[in-house]
Amino acid sequence: MEADPPTQTLTFGEQLMLYYESGEIDEARDFAEAFIDDIRMRLGSDDDLEAELALALESQSDMYRALGENEAAEMGYLEGLHFLQRNEGFEEDRARINSSLAVLHDFSDDPEQAKKYYLRAIQHFEGLEPPAFLDIADFCNNLAFIYESEGNIDEAESFFKKALTLTQSELGMEDENTALRYNNLGTFYFKKDEQERAKELHFTALNVRIRLLGKDHADTAESYHNYALVMVRQGHVDEGLEYFELAMECFEKNLESALEEYETVAANYRDVLDSLNEPGLVNDLDNRVQEKMYAVKASA
Repeated sequence: MEADPPTQTLTFGEQLMLYYESGEIDEARDFAEAFIDDIRMRLGSDDDLEAELALALESQSDMYRALGENEAAEMGYLEGLHFLQRNEGFEEDRARINSSLAVLHDFSDDPEQAKKYYLRAIQHFEGLEPPAFLDIADFCNNLAFIYESEGNIDEAESFFKKALTLTQSELGMEDENTALRYNNLGTFYFKKDEQERAKELHFTALNVRIRLLGKDHADTAESYHNYALVMVRQGHVDEGLEYFELAMECFEKNLESALEEYETVAANYRDVLDSLNEPGLVNDLDNRVQEKMYAVKASA
């Protein structure tokens, strides 16, 4: 059934999103196909429509990606890029579509393709005036995680650092995104067993989060936990236990939204207590966690 178009004051992408967000998926499909077919029919006599077709294909592919139809989404994105590459300009649009392809492949566990498109997106975003530094920082961060998972430590370190540098330069120290970048690089160095670097970075992230979010926020709890791990790894066990306790207390105030993180902290805390041969403290912790978990499930 052919969909009646919504109000024409909206762009094609906005109209398509209206259908999608209203749950009218069949209508969204029909509307997108009719709109794109109409452009294709007129394309031969008006090459200026190539860019319009490319952007329509992008919007359609965004819908396919949201529906989990990744193959259709990829085909649409690639066709859109094909038309954009035949026209000058549209650097931001090329960057955006390449980034969509990167995310598509990243979440499809296809690291080689994800890296290729992240790097292309970065190149295009760097070519803007001014460059889109925060977008570049996000893609550098994603690339860092991919390289780390592949064991390419040098590339991972380089991209984690670049993500931090760009984010801090654009947003300053007092920003949640900057704190997150410090946290990510600190965790990278912790895994790399460079504990002094990890300590400094996690301590910075912790203090920024305390100032911005307060002592009871789940992100602050994450930083308490990460700092505890570094302290224990460095042999400062008593201080590490203090930060484990802070992390536990903080997550216990956020259990409904951070239950999985709470269980992770509790498991690491338990391992440390067990390594200290403290069966009484281990038992107390087990009972504490069990009570908290029961309370959450009972209130659900």
